[in-house]
Amino acid sequence: MSHLLTAKVVIKDIDALRRAALSFGAQFAEKKTFHSYQGDTKCDYVIALPAVKYEVGVIRDPKTGAYSLSHDPFGFDGDRCHDGHKLVNKFGAGLGLLSQAYSRQVVLAKAKAKGWMVQTKTLPDGRIRMQLINT
Repeated sequence: MSHLLTAKVVIKDIDALRRAALSFGAQFAEKKTFHSYQGDTKCDYVIALPAVKYEVGVIRDPKTGAYSLSHDPFGFDGDRCHDGHKLVNKFGAGLGLLSQAYSRQVVLAKAKAKGWMVQTKTLPDGRIRMQLINT
């Protein structure tokens, strides 16, 4: 039985993803497989948290050149300290927090390239509001 899920985000800027992963204290490395309940699965890059066996696999689509994020969010029944749960606790359900951090990094890089200032505010519900200012 497969436990692997794919996040809804499409990754086109691998450097922005690297910066997003590092912002969580994760490691980002070029690697050929990532670890999950199934064992090792093919990938191009890995996002790994210290002391967590399961990893997030970054997999390139050969047709589009874009990347997807695959992970195993599950664990043993009732065990909220399982490696899959540790990924969810850090990166959010469906890797939502990691996806948000990636999007933030993309916007920051594009704004910087155009010479714009960026003001960022974290809202009470955890969403991020970014305001770009043309200087």
